[in-house]
Amino acid sequence: MHKQRAAILAAVLGLIAGLWGCPPAPPPRPNPTPGTAPATRAATTLPLVRRQVAYIPIDPAWTTGATRITLGRPTAENQTGTGWPLASFSLFVQRGRTSELAHPLVEQLLGEPRIAAQWDTFLEALPEAEPGTFNVTSAGPIFLRVEAPATLEPLTWSLPLNIATPTSQATNTLTFDVADITLLTDPRIFGIATTTADQLSQLLPDAFGAINGIYLDRGDETHAAAIAAFDRLMRFARREGLVLVVEDLAPAVRVDDVGRVSLDWEAYDRTMGPYLDGSAFSDRIAQPVWVAPLPPRRIRESPTQLRQYLQQCIEHHTLKGWVGVPAILHTGLLTAGDDEASRAANNQLRDTIARTVKLHVGREVLVISTPDVDLPHKPMWVLDEADTRFPPPWTMLAGYGLRAWPWMCAARGVQGMVWRNALAGDERLLMVQKGAGEDLAVHPTPRLAQLIDGLQDVNLVGLLEKRGDPTLAREIMAGVAGRTGTALTQPANSSVPLPVGGMGFLYAGWPSDQASWAALPGMLQRFVLANEPGRENKLPADDPLLLAARLWVARAHRPAARVSGFDFSVTPGRDGAVLAVTPHVAIENPTGFAMPARVKLNDLPGDFVLDEKAPAEVTISPFGAAVLTLPLAGRLDSILAEPGAMPLSISERINGSQADLPLQTPVHRTRATNNAIKLDGRNDDWPLDMRAVRYGPMRVARRFANRPDLQNARVHEVDTPATAQWCYDATHVYAYIRVPQKKLKEERNNEWPLANSRSGVQRWFGSDGVQLLISGGVATGGRTIIIGIKPSGVGLTRTITLPPNAPGKIEDGPQGLRYAVTTDAEGYSVEVALPRKWFATEHDREPNIPVWRVNIITHRHDTLTSASWSGPLVSDADLGIMGLLIGGD
Repeated sequence: MHKQRAAILAAVLGLIAGLWGCPPAPPPRPNPTPGTAPATRAATTLPLVRRQVAYIPIDPAWTTGATRITLGRPTAENQTGTGWPLASFSLFVQRGRTSELAHPLVEQLLGEPRIAAQWDTFLEALPEAEPGTFNVTSAGPIFLRVEAPATLEPLTWSLPLNIATPTSQATNTLTFDVADITLLTDPRIFGIATTTADQLSQLLPDAFGAINGIYLDRGDETHAAAIAAFDRLMRFARREGLVLVVEDLAPAVRVDDVGRVSLDWEAYDRTMGPYLDGSAFSDRIAQPVWVAPLPPRRIRESPTQLRQYLQQCIEHHTLKGWVGVPAILHTGLLTAGDDEASRAANNQLRDTIARTVKLHVGREVLVISTPDVDLPHKPMWVLDEADTRFPPPWTMLAGYGLRAWPWMCAARGVQGMVWRNALAGDERLLMVQKGAGEDLAVHPTPRLAQLIDGLQDVNLVGLLEKRGDPTLAREIMAGVAGRTGTALTQPANSSVPLPVGGMGFLYAGWPSDQASWAALPGMLQRFVLANEPGRENKLPADDPLLLAARLWVARAHRPAARVSGFDFSVTPGRDGAVLAVTPHVAIENPTGFAMPARVKLNDLPGDFVLDEKAPAEVTISPFGAAVLTLPLAGRLDSILAEPGAMPLSISERINGSQADLPLQTPVHRTRATNNAIKLDGRNDDWPLDMRAVRYGPMRVARRFANRPDLQNARVHEVDTPATAQWCYDATHVYAYIRVPQKKLKEERNNEWPLANSRSGVQRWFGSDGVQLLISGGVATGGRTIIIGIKPSGVGLTRTITLPPNAPGKIEDGPQGLRYAVTTDAEGYSVEVALPRKWFATEHDREPNIPVWRVNIITHRHDTLTSASWSGPLVSDADLGIMGLLIGGD
């Protein structure tokens, strides 16, 4: 028994290792011959709780060539009740198209590469020839949908699967460990999917095309077909744990001659009432949240009428006694527009509506908004694939990115997540196919399956929060998803409208491999069982998963750190120029107690010393972050080569853990040239001097930041870094960048890489290319020019301007960039001439020591990695991380 427990614990710890950037190697999979069934074997035991829904991918080695799959009746030792109904299990095949979605943020943030993803896919139910027997009608990944009833006995259950092929058959077994836990009907995070009456009329023209869906009425016989389809959609969403909302399904609105608003709720109540009081559902449990209908546009644009409308909505909710928490779709009150005038009008309307909501809507009402809306109400967040503040939803299609969204919301005190347009486009959660009433075909999508997993994860944490240990619950959320708005992942220049990271603190926050996600629910169950009052004796002290869970939390208590920016100055002196470098290091405390930590900087370059006023200890508040400032100074000439890493030791005194963050001082030196530089993509005409030999080329090696690296104080480098050389003359600064890469992607789009929209235009960050950031002088701010060049020859420039005490501004240009690109079998080279007049008013006043803030970033499509010289970065607009290029003799 002890050996068995040790083996289980070792296996679990192997899974947990993935949470810290050390994912275990996946087990080898057999490669069965098509048309044959593999030998009988059992799968890994899967943890479940009551009321849970799970979509479980069946091992393709089992189902390759299958024509029929038969499920046996689930059994468990010592079962006494009615058992687990076979109707709780169903099989799906994944259908749709697959395409390569190049996006290095997947790799950067999750810590491992993801090359391809399923796109526009859905899960189609396999036809059931008889109860428990399913015909496999098309090739594709097979998923088993499992539903654990609220009355299911907490036992270990076995489910036989008989796999029949044209030539053979075999029986395999799935095992489910059902814990004595029932998910609450009042979830920690609400999952809401929305659509509109117009979308329903387009998707289902036979049912909705002939009526005004905004005023759908269960009492109108002409609406019978639409009501049947509506009921089918609502019940299907509820079955999957979501609340489906038709945003503009609303009461009749009347405005009299003096501007008084009145609402007629009669038809609305007949249609929506059964869902809001629970009578439409077999379990009689009402929807947990009610989203107030959107008013007509004319009401939104009048603050007085909008106030009346919203107040009457909340009053009606109270009058009806609906138990669902009331919410307002603040984002839906806006009208999107692509032109500048529409955007300006939309921003003004948003501010007006926000003031109305703030002044006239009670704090008990939830507000559905985006993270940048500042309201005192508890928020729910709209998640949109075009919003670069969130991980792209297709990351989950390559693995599990979407599962992280509920964790991020929960860790930041957000009450729910809202997926708008859930029935339309490639980003849909539900696939709807035409039909009549209950014959309407509604299919889940893989992204819905991932979203359900994430919602159920955090609802288990919510159970621990309500019934057990709230501090432990917060520490678990901080360990998985980081803390609210920490400076760890917010670029230093937060006023910049960042083209990639947006409010970048939302990135860098979840486990880095599928095995870790698979281990997480079992650990959460153990936390609940071990900490809920009255359950203390339910688990033995040496329970392997409980021990692993406690170890996981203990390791999550370690402080995480990253360099958030650098300040520089160069001052001429009698004994040579003095260089001052001040790194700013953000340290995050993921625990619920104040954390004192000692800090020590070692192996300083040259004759540099640390200012005696630099703090030797810092105390970080519970779930807080602190920024450590470390002023260094020394003679510039004492640095004879590019500085190496200085270990920054951070020793926290509660648990005694220590992290050694490799802190690189990004300084590079160059000299002027009298040679005429010919822009041909080659460097054979470049000057070579002893300083260049000593310093060597810039190495563009540091991968973008990810959560496991932050928590382990590590910096990962790419295997084949690019290198860069610099020189300058009276009119230009020159850069030569060599990128070793044997496989190049020929891509010639010439759009600057902003948010990836629904049009499918790829970001540059998933293709091959080089980005060069440069500004004049030592200061962060002023103007920074970002240059992007692809190996295909496309080149663009953009300027970020940071006025004092004002929001940043991004615009195209400047003009006049000259460059050349060459490619060969080993990679490509970029040679650039940057006019010094771009920075004519921003150079340091000392003419003999010209300085520039610079960074170089490379992107690769084949490995989905991005790397920088100075870093690690959170996004390519992490301007505070830019290093210093110093000229002079």
